[in-house]
Amino acid sequence: MKKITIIASLMLIVGCSSKSSIDSNHSKQAMNDKYIENNLYGKMEKVNNSYIFTKISTAYNNDEPWVNLSTMRPMWNLVHEECITGVVEVTNKRITCKTEDKSLFRDKGVDVSAKRAAGYVIFSALSMGLGAALVPGKVKFNEDEFQNAVNEAKNNFLKLDNVSDSEFRKLLVEYDLEMISFKANYNQLAADYQIKAIPNFKLVDKSELYGERDINYDDHVSLRKNPIKDVNDIQSVDAGSIGSLVDLVKNRNTKSINQLKQLTSKIYIVCSNNKIEGVNYIVQCPGYIDSTQNSFDVNFIVNSIDFEKVVPRNMNFEDEKIKIEFDGYNFYVENKTESYITIDSLSFYHNSKIASSSKIGYELAPLAKSSFFSLNSLSLKKSAIDFPNMTLSEAKGKMQRLPTITRQYL
Repeated sequence: MKKITIIASLMLIVGCSSKSSIDSNHSKQAMNDKYIENNLYGKMEKVNNSYIFTKISTAYNNDEPWVNLSTMRPMWNLVHEECITGVVEVTNKRITCKTEDKSLFRDKGVDVSAKRAAGYVIFSALSMGLGAALVPGKVKFNEDEFQNAVNEAKNNFLKLDNVSDSEFRKLLVEYDLEMISFKANYNQLAADYQIKAIPNFKLVDKSELYGERDINYDDHVSLRKNPIKDVNDIQSVDAGSIGSLVDLVKNRNTKSINQLKQLTSKIYIVCSNNKIEGVNYIVQCPGYIDSTQNSFDVNFIVNSIDFEKVVPRNMNFEDEKIKIEFDGYNFYVENKTESYITIDSLSFYHNSKIASSSKIGYELAPLAKSSFFSLNSLSLKKSAIDFPNMTLSEAKGKMQRLPTITRQYL
């Protein structure tokens, strides 16, 4: 049992060494590049047994052999990977080397460092030879091969572009200055693009019935800006030569500034006719305004008002025997005699409509008063008490007829 425990522990140590430790080399490049803020990149590939820059670009892919043309340093990960090599590469892919890539000058080999070699010998002995298949490996960036390749690629590039090294450097600086100016202008335009305008609301009451109701105008008008790309998200540019790339970048920057000026020239306005119970209205406002404007007009136009359950209030009818009152909701009856009375039926006339209820059979004691019926209990048509889309002139015409109540009693 003790022997198995020791072997398990050593396997754990070997297993840990198989983890990749790949970091970015960008901070090192930034430190080396003291003069250029905005870099151009070349894709370095081997063509016909000779390295060249097959493409020049304002952007790069760190999974491909892109080189910073200002520093002539690689843009991919350079830190070595500790892993396991040997026969195990066939039987256990999980712990084997994964970052070997000849195009990125990452070479795989056996790790003969004292620490890992000693661990390998001890583990092989304790595992009775089983650990011999777990050979310590390493994937390492080959600096010498890279330097030879990048020098060759640069020389070939200068010949093909027919420029000297100093002219090459001037083009890099020209691109850098162009981008510094472009980013400053672009960011300033974006920062100045703000919503400044305040809506001036005006109530236009065509119905003449709206009255003093409160309006939360903010619920009906909203302002929005055009979406703007971040300057770092502007589309990259590729070319075959650095001179043509700089010209393409200048054209792209001019086009981007003009597009941004157009986008930031307007503020868009959205008017919403949200439902207001009983109010038929529209909100009129411009679709957009100039972004420099401080205010704009909004008309809140009320065309008509809907009235529901419009009935008289505080109606009284009486004779020598009975008195009936109506408060807009309920009917009240008062027996003015010294005898019992029975309410047999009730008819309510309103707006040229009638609603009746019979066989009520409501008995009322002498000199008593009681609520005996509600308006909701009558089958009065909605057209008699609901008045949609009313204006003041229409309402006056509707109200010329006065309602009456007839009573039948014993």
